[in-house]
Amino acid sequence: MLYLMLHQARQKDATYGEQRLGGEIAASLQKIISPYFLRRTKAEVSRQAKQKERERGTPGDASPQEERAPEYVKQIGLGEIKKEI
Repeated sequence: MLYLMLHQARQKDATYGEQRLGGEIAASLQKIISPYFLRRTKAEVSRQAKQKERERGTPGDASPQEERAPEYVKQIGLGEIKKEI
């Protein structure tokens, strides 16, 4: 039903009342579904990335939490049975 009203409102020969009603329906639907959509522009994404870099104080994607832990290597001798295998 709403689809038909919206479709009718967008036609070339729609009356002023149909256009107004279609606009109101579209606005109310946008208001209902807007919390479920994430829309960001490239400018917003780059600005947020720059803010995160400034907060971390490190350039690029490396952050202190992402640093690798040091690896420790301990050599262990093989027993006589394992040497035969």
